[in-house]
Amino acid sequence: MNISHPATAMKCAPAKGAVSALCRLMACLALILPLPAIGQEAMTPEEARQQLDEKRGELAAARERELELARELESLAREESELKGKLIGAAQRVQASEARLSAIEIRLNGLETDRAALRSSIDDRRESLAKLLASMQRIGHEPP
Repeated sequence: MNISHPATAMKCAPAKGAVSALCRLMACLALILPLPAIGQEAMTPEEARQQLDEKRGELAAARERELELARELESLAREESELKGKLIGAAQRVQASEARLSAIEIRLNGLETDRAALRSSIDDRRESLAKLLASMQRIGHEPP
């Protein structure tokens, strides 16, 4: 197997050991080193400095944006924590309200039972009083 790159015009024959590794390394470097595009001229030092300054500016802006995002992330994490605390508090209040409601429902059922018993007692007494009144009226019409 021969490894070659047009920029280096180098060929390496497969060998064992360090020579083979060196050939592979040189071939990889030749492939990844930037080559000027066809028709592209080499940059002057001033153009290179200007491009470097532009890239540094872009890098500084990206770092500033990264810091802004980190601050925003911290703020969102604090807000999430606060909301979780409020949610836990609300859940505890709901549970307490449900417990009170349950106790009220139990008490209401007891009162309903008492009311039904009292209603039955009143109806029984009304019936007894009606019979007693009817007996007294008969006695009043026909005294003994």
